[in-house]
Amino acid sequence: MKSAESFLFFAVLSCFFTVSAKCILFIDRDGDGFGGEKEIFDYDCSDEDIQTGYSRKGGDCNDNNPKVHPEAREICNGIDDNCNGEVDEGENIADCRPFYRDSDGDGFGIGDDSKCLCKPSGLFSAEKTGDCNDNNPAIYPGAYEYFDRLDNNCNGIIDENPGILPPPPRPKPKNH
Repeated sequence: MKSAESFLFFAVLSCFFTVSAKCILFIDRDGDGFGGEKEIFDYDCSDEDIQTGYSRKGGDCNDNNPKVHPEAREICNGIDDNCNGEVDEGENIADCRPFYRDSDGDGFGIGDDSKCLCKPSGLFSAEKTGDCNDNNPAIYPGAYEYFDRLDNNCNGIIDENPGILPPPPRPKPKNH
C-alpha cells in the first residue's frame, strides 16, 4: 500500500472505531491529591482540564483530612493514615515505641530483643525490660525472692531470703 492510500485507509477505519471518551475523576474535598467519590464526565480531559477539587487518583479513605490518603506515611495515632484498611500497622513508623519480646507473658522482656511498634504484637508485648529468665513467668524484676536456688527478682543475687519456700504450683484450669 502506498502511504497516501494507507493514510486514507486508517482515517476511514478510525471513523468506525471512534469511542466517546470519558473522564473519570475523584472528588478531592481536602486537597491532598486523592479523592474518594468517583465522578464520570462525558468528555476527555487532560491534566490541565482538571479543576480544583478533583483528582485522577482515588482511594482516599478520609477525604476530610489532607494527611490521610493512599500515599501517606503511617503514624501511631489510631488512624488508618495510608488507607490500607489497617490502623497503626508496621514497624519503625512515626511515634512508635519499643515493645520487648516477652516469651513467658510476665510483662517483662529482654532488652536486646525489641521492635518499635504502635501497639503490642505477638510476643513483642512487654514495655518493660530486665527479665533474667524469659522462660519462667515467676521470674522478673520485682518478683518475690524465694529460697529455691533461682534469682526470682532478677537482681543478680540468688536466694537472698533464705528459709522462704516458693508457693505451691497453681492447679491448671480444666478445659470444658
